[in-house]
Amino acid sequence: MIRKLTILGGSSPNAPEIIPDLQHRGVPCEEICLVSRNGQLLQAVGGFSRRLAADIGYQVRVTETTDVTTGLSGATAVVNLIRVGGRDTRDRLAHITRAFGISGHAAHNIGVMTNMPQILDYGTVMLEVCPGAPLIEFTNPCGIHAEAFARRLPGVPIITACPAPARERNAIGALLGIPPEETEADDFEMSWFGFNHLAWIPMVTRGGTDVTAEVDRRDGISIRPRFKRGWYAELGVIPAKLAGSAFTRAEAAGNPEEEAASFRPDPTEQEKRDTLYAAFEENSRRPVEMLRAKGRVDWYRLAIVPILEGLFTNTERRTYASAPVDLALPEFPGLTVECGVSVTREGLVPIGLPQPPAAIVALARLLRASETLMIEAAVEHSRSALVESLVASPACMEPVMAGRFADCLDRELELGLRR
Repeated sequence: MIRKLTILGGSSPNAPEIIPDLQHRGVPCEEICLVSRNGQLLQAVGGFSRRLAADIGYQVRVTETTDVTTGLSGATAVVNLIRVGGRDTRDRLAHITRAFGISGHAAHNIGVMTNMPQILDYGTVMLEVCPGAPLIEFTNPCGIHAEAFARRLPGVPIITACPAPARERNAIGALLGIPPEETEADDFEMSWFGFNHLAWIPMVTRGGTDVTAEVDRRDGISIRPRFKRGWYAELGVIPAKLAGSAFTRAEAAGNPEEEAASFRPDPTEQEKRDTLYAAFEENSRRPVEMLRAKGRVDWYRLAIVPILEGLFTNTERRTYASAPVDLALPEFPGLTVECGVSVTREGLVPIGLPQPPAAIVALARLLRASETLMIEAAVEHSRSALVESLVASPACMEPVMAGRFADCLDRELELGLRR
């Protein structure tokens, strides 16, 4: 039983969807506390969530508050969905990184600059008002957040919840003729290690038999291959969707500063959100019908709820999350690695991994060095650390362009970077 589940970023229009997914997995919860600084949107989401719970017959008390300390006090688990600055800041950040040619895995990392300081502050509050409660981290880049917590707030048990590994698992299952609802069966396993969004698959087994080569072969003859060809033959691993982007050097627009400054929020997206919040408030349709019309997200089902199920029921769940490298993969650089884990009431236990290729470990050292500098840049508001982080990443840029990017990011988002 979860006594109090606190959701940071609780005014998200997707926040209510955790309720039917908790019910589907049989995870009981006494209270869901929605926390957001936007009181008006929070009331709309809170009211809709209560009606949704009543509609589907899930027994839970839904509360909301704009005070973070109140929301976190007494929490037995915390889910983080916040986007500092909201959708506008996220979209502006993405626009700037594209203008400077940064894409793939590296593009996710820049979100550290706006999100991490706030999340670390919330972690400090958790140590005071709900010590020991796990922080289930969904805000990107959650893998770097896990590394930052391991280095700066090790007292907060942080568990990353990214749906990317489960999506890749389902894709591999499809190649083998296994439907998504059966990929959690005990006789089907996908090994996984790496960074948030950027990882490698060293082994797939079915019924205890290694079928990795068969997965690679079937993907190669499919009409639309999902994985890059040749990796398994040369390195013995299948790259996850974004792994290849770690080697792709950034190519900026002709005038990246001018392109970055041209950002304008998408009015269509804002209109969609406004319409959705208005529908939450009007109470003219059954909540379950509104969810179908909105379109369900898969985050809770694939990544967040399995963790809660393992921690708060008697059902062991196998999923993918950041774990200590000394327990999971000692050869991997840094303090954490995203990998397969077993989740029970006792916590997380990494699932054993084969020895990774030396070339991947060498690349991981470079990427981890870049991420460590990015953490320093975000926490210390350091321009020099940001520039060095971009230069260290093989998917970013040379020093002069990195300096231009840092200055543009600082100017457009008012980061207040110190030289």
